[in-house]
Amino acid sequence: MSRNTGLIFIVILVSVFNFSMPAAFAQTNPNEEIKNKDKPLKGEWDFQLRKTWETYNAGDDILLQVSDIKVADDDRVYLYDLKYHKFFVFSPEGEFLFAFGKQGEGPGEYKMVFNFFLEGKYVIVPEMGRFHYFTMDGKYVRTNNPGVMIFPRNFIDENRFITIQEQENGKGKPEKLQIFDLTSKERTTLAEVTAEKALTASAGGMRLVLKDSSSTPSIVAGVRNNEIYYGKSDKYLIKKIDFKGKESLKFSIQGRERKKIPTAVKRKRFDNLRINNRKPSKEMVDQLIKGMPDYCTYFSRILIDENGLVYIFVNDMTNDTGQEIDIFSPQGKYLYHSHVTLPEGLRWQTPYEFEGNNLYIFTEDEEGEKKLVKYKIVKPSLGGA
Repeated sequence: MSRNTGLIFIVILVSVFNFSMPAAFAQTNPNEEIKNKDKPLKGEWDFQLRKTWETYNAGDDILLQVSDIKVADDDRVYLYDLKYHKFFVFSPEGEFLFAFGKQGEGPGEYKMVFNFFLEGKYVIVPEMGRFHYFTMDGKYVRTNNPGVMIFPRNFIDENRFITIQEQENGKGKPEKLQIFDLTSKERTTLAEVTAEKALTASAGGMRLVLKDSSSTPSIVAGVRNNEIYYGKSDKYLIKKIDFKGKESLKFSIQGRERKKIPTAVKRKRFDNLRINNRKPSKEMVDQLIKGMPDYCTYFSRILIDENGLVYIFVNDMTNDTGQEIDIFSPQGKYLYHSHVTLPEGLRWQTPYEFEGNNLYIFTEDEEGEKKLVKYKIVKPSLGGA
């Protein structure tokens, strides 16, 4: 789906829940794939979005280029704005509370940040192989430098996280789903898939390598309560493993067709791309468009809610007004399909966050004004599943 953002490399990892089900729903053979028809058992699901609050500002600063949103256990909302190189924090009711963080090279400062994580009592900020730790009130605590360039997808605890060891441009080489320990510097490989070729372009002495999750197949994973759901996004097949890599479930949708990417959508995608705040040359953009696949990958995000229901976020780059979601039972049965559309003509953008019975999204209206909106939503229950 279309996202009006300069961030082409989209990395999103969320949660998985370990849930016990009645014997009637239990899978007896973990090696047996649950093959679902492309028709949900219970039909369409309406999340019934109802706006709770919205804001265009964080104090005196107008929100402009929000790259990540997270929600704490106390329902405070944290976001990072690339334009200001700062973190902004809001109350559950949408009141701006405080800002923290600073671009620089001193203690607790950073040069380039795109995302962050809330884990335990810390805000953890990854930056080019370093990890800055702040309290939930924005006070700098420490920086951990493991000595390797590594990008976390989701933290397990304050010292361990899930990561994907990718190949820069190594088609046919293994791409590995791993746990990395910041204390011991050890990697534990949980699964491997065959890597795909990234998009590349060269012009004027510059070489650009991009992995766009909407079109380049890669590992997509979700984590919660010591379990990981993952899949390679060029095939609608999801597997569940534990932190030792032991597989306990796999399920799929049979006959699903991938969404086509028109040339005009490809060009719009790269028209929004910025490298060091500069647009790439027309020559580079033309190379990227030519090399980009003609079809989207199947999915770009896996989320597991507090009830153990599995949400698969479907890719469709032609749709910038909503988000398709497939919803599965904890045992891999395809229960619901949903098309979440924002009201008032708003565009669905990255970032967004589903947390509890709320959706938080940084969005843009038809006039180009951007705002953070919190919606109350109605999710399916396990009993209803």
